[in-house]
Amino acid sequence: MAIRRILHPNHVWKIRVHPEEDKSHKVLCRVKNNGLCVFEAEEKLKFGILSAAYRYIRDVYHHHIHHSEDQPLQLVEAEKEEEAIEKIIDQYRRKIIYYNRHAHSFLKENEYSYAFEEIISPGIGEMNYAKNFATLFQKGDKKNNLIQTFNNSVNSLRALRDKAKINLEKSSDFWSHFLTLFVIFFGSLGSVAIFGREPIFSLSFSLIVTFLVIVSLYIWVYKD
Repeated sequence: MAIRRILHPNHVWKIRVHPEEDKSHKVLCRVKNNGLCVFEAEEKLKFGILSAAYRYIRDVYHHHIHHSEDQPLQLVEAEKEEEAIEKIIDQYRRKIIYYNRHAHSFLKENEYSYAFEEIISPGIGEMNYAKNFATLFQKGDKKNNLIQTFNNSVNSLRALRDKAKINLEKSSDFWSHFLTLFVIFFGSLGSVAIFGREPIFSLSFSLIVTFLVIVSLYIWVYKD
């Protein structure tokens, strides 16, 4: 799929999407000052085509996105801006349930690393985006209630993040202690086998091996 664009003043983009070599579709995108992207097309287009156009526009404006296929929020179809905003808010509401449910599920299965990196951390980030979105596009009590709701979700996910961290540290400590004792034991056996009746050499060898292993484990466990 190829995309060609022409940039116009006032953040209006004319995009031509080529899903196939012999066919193309024209999409007009208006990037409003409040950040909303409004797409217009001459014909009814498939979601995948509009999604490709959106990802291109997003990557132009949002430089810290690392993976071009990431699209946390789905495009919404609406006649008016207010309708579009409400549909986006609904997506964020559903994400509260999604992140909390999946975080609890992976923690229950002792998948602490996956829960921490793939569920909890992205969830906290999205809930902070949701708070900013509510701040920009909502007013009065509805705005305050939404911000409080998203804040509660962030606090809940932070508590789960702390739980995941504690269990990850416990796991690292267990394996570091286990490997240290393992090497001490077999290092001692090896030193006796090598040096036989020379205890001073046997002890020195064991200490050197143990020291090297402890240093290596420390670097490995705490390298991040």
